[in-house]
Amino acid sequence: MLGSLEKEIMEIVWSNGEVDARYILDSIRKRRKIAYTTVNTVLSRLVSKKLLKSRKVKARGGFKYLYSPMNTKESYEEKIIESTFNKLLKTFGRATIKYFSENLNLSKKEVENLKKKLGELKDE
Repeated sequence: MLGSLEKEIMEIVWSNGEVDARYILDSIRKRRKIAYTTVNTVLSRLVSKKLLKSRKVKARGGFKYLYSPMNTKESYEEKIIESTFNKLLKTFGRATIKYFSENLNLSKKEVENLKKKLGELKDE
């Protein structure tokens, strides 16, 4: 899961492709005050989390890093949903299935798929 600033930065990168820290800083500063060092710290964390990749390029007076997403926003969201759902199933089992089947108007086939998934998790 992402913190609020991490999410804000990821939204900028997902929307623009490859960007540098200055572009991100300028985008965020339109809405609120933030330090350049804070942006760089969060970018480093996002690279460590393998959500962003960076590459060093020549720039005036030296070099800079350009950041781009490792995955699409949709792919990231799917991974988070899958992880959260698996944790719910492992922790609460049948109660999770009951909740989804009663509150999401799932078809019988979808309920059966949930039960199958729960069975797979129990085998792990």
